[in-house]
Amino acid sequence: MTNRNLRKSPVPEWVHGKWVQVYLDRDPLDRDHGYARVAENNGIPGVAVIPVSGDLVGMVRLYRPPISRVIQEIPRGMSDSGDLRTEAARELREETGLVVPPSSLVDLGSVFPNGGLLATELRLFAAVIDPVDQHSAPEDEDEIDQFLWVPAGELMSVIKDSGLVEECERDAFTEVALLRALLHGLLPLASFTSVGR
Repeated sequence: MTNRNLRKSPVPEWVHGKWVQVYLDRDPLDRDHGYARVAENNGIPGVAVIPVSGDLVGMVRLYRPPISRVIQEIPRGMSDSGDLRTEAARELREETGLVVPPSSLVDLGSVFPNGGLLATELRLFAAVIDPVDQHSAPEDEDEIDQFLWVPAGELMSVIKDSGLVEECERDAFTEVALLRALLHGLLPLASFTSVGR
């Protein structure tokens, strides 16, 4: 169903700082029906960065209150300025200690996590890290529990089993970034050959 007449509310119904805005948009043809729209960070896209070094992927472990568990995912965060490359390099540095020039990041495109409810866009980037630079420590240790390097093939096995095994991680941004990094040739295809067996 396409409803191009939907009237988007310019004023949120509820706000939680700059982080979350909840709107109720109206259908002029159906006065009783509305659409909830949740925006993050006043509509500025967030960023996520997949660090890759050979066949390894840099991951952070942290507690996510909405799902009440510690999860392993790629570094990500909100953008303060809208300069997404610079913000992605900053998030990478804060969460992993890895320092890269913003211009060296590979743009992997956008992801819309739930277009039926969330007016949220996340821009994915990849950072190719020299093995010499793999040993780093997060700048913001209050935000994450641990930074670690994980073999890409191991991550793909986890993704393959995530619908079957309850303990497996299921971070959609990480899965999309891993696939796009592979398709961009940033991870060796050989590290994925044993996953389907």
